[in-house]
Amino acid sequence: MDRKMIFALIAATIFSLSISAVVIAPSPTRNDPLPDHKFVVEIDGIASSGFTLVEGIRSTTDVIEYREGNENDVRYLPGLTRVGALTLQRGLTENSELWDWYKEFKSGLGTRRAMSIIIQDHSRNERVRFNFQECFPVQYEVLPLDSTPGGTATEELEVVCERMDWA
Repeated sequence: MDRKMIFALIAATIFSLSISAVVIAPSPTRNDPLPDHKFVVEIDGIASSGFTLVEGIRSTTDVIEYREGNENDVRYLPGLTRVGALTLQRGLTENSELWDWYKEFKSGLGTRRAMSIIIQDHSRNERVRFNFQECFPVQYEVLPLDSTPGGTATEELEVVCERMDWA
């Protein structure tokens, strides 16, 4: 090969590598979705580690329909806003703090607590925090026990809250 051909080949290779680098390089403003399996639950006064499932992070607002005078068109107003009931699951251990909190409310002596659900990135850094206020338990359940080997006993607590904020 002559010199011009070698330089052309090298230039073409460098150009194609630079194009590949541009296409492959991640965008500095990339905003990937967070994983759904990296989260922490904090409950005031309860060592709340090890939750394996959280359901019910939602807030809904009722719609009030009305009409003005003799118009046949429906108009809408926002009504009451409700926070969904949270369902928390974790492996059953000798720690009875969730049951004790539920039992306090069952007897009429319970205290409402604040809770946070923290969603983390792959490096376990906090990325999103939902804060819930005035929470109290309304149902405690030990999920079905199965004599087949390999499973774990699981406890579930359903909690209702008055307010939810994205912190």
